[in-house]
Amino acid sequence: MSLRKYTVNVREVHIQPTSIMASSPEDAIKRVADGEGEIIDNALEYSHTLDRDKWTVEEAQE
Repeated sequence: MSLRKYTVNVREVHIQPTSIMASSPEDAIKRVADGEGEIIDNALEYSHTLDRDKWTVEEAQE
């Protein structure tokens, strides 16, 4: 059996803190969802890896 090279795309969830001025927590979420706010640099944080059934795999092109 010959081995082939594959790329596996492991799906992960990260937390990206974003600074926003808002009137309430709900308003803050809405504003960030609408694209407002400022991403806090160097604050991206790993949360978890999705189940393997969410991963994709493709044969690598050499």
